[in-house]
Amino acid sequence: MSAHHTLHSCTLCMLVILSQAAQATTSSSLSMEAGADNNSGRNYYVSGKHNFSNGLQISAGAGKSQFTDTAGVQLDSKSYIVGIKSDPAALFSIGLDKSHAQQTGNLDIDSTILTLELNTLDWNAYISPESRDISLTTNINQQDYNFSSNGYLIGLGYYGWDPVYVSWSHSSHDYPSKITNFNSRPVLSNYVFGTDTVNQLFALEDWRNTFEIGYLFTNASIAFNHSSGRSAVDQSISTVNKIYYSYRLSSNWLMNTTLGRSYLDTNDTRTTFGSLGLTYKW
Repeated sequence: MSAHHTLHSCTLCMLVILSQAAQATTSSSLSMEAGADNNSGRNYYVSGKHNFSNGLQISAGAGKSQFTDTAGVQLDSKSYIVGIKSDPAALFSIGLDKSHAQQTGNLDIDSTILTLELNTLDWNAYISPESRDISLTTNINQQDYNFSSNGYLIGLGYYGWDPVYVSWSHSSHDYPSKITNFNSRPVLSNYVFGTDTVNQLFALEDWRNTFEIGYLFTNASIAFNHSSGRSAVDQSISTVNKIYYSYRLSSNWLMNTTLGRSYLDTNDTRTTFGSLGLTYKW
């Protein structure tokens, strides 16, 4: 599975809900997105949030990814998230998200994410501790592995150079030795876990660093995003580069587009992907 598919199917729902100042708003919204890549992948995502008069925000999202591997087997991934957050426009806010991600019956991840956030006129900072319960079904006698994984996401953004902004984030997770021990067994990971399962971005990664720089126009915005992370299973490094563009069609409608490439350092395969989405605000 390409880096792009798995990025969307496993964790897009988790990350899109985490508020960042460049996207912060007091309005309610509903967003829909569809994407594809040059390796026959397809993904779909829908999310929404509603702000009450007292500033309390509730949110929900769901994603689905479909991919056909080289053997002609279709792999499906699904993810869901629901969350609640205190006033995102306040100086301090706190949020709680519950999410579930699943790939083709052999990888399940249940997550609880707590987010503490600080917003000023120029700065946005947050920390998100995460607790995960992970279940893997292997190809060796259909043996199951069930374990817990703890981690965190931290981020910092600066918006004092209006209309330019920059942001950085870092995520890290720990795993039991029975996962990292597979690193020393050549080509065993594909046999044990099934084709492409171990390449789940953000699902079984030690860490990931992300940098973004963007420009805010009056009725549009554009941003470049670069991220790199290491797999906890085979120690491979995956890199994703993306360009976002958003344009305000009217006072209520926004059009969002993404174009990017992803690759692993263990092979020469490059995946080009793109997506198109609409957001309705009220």
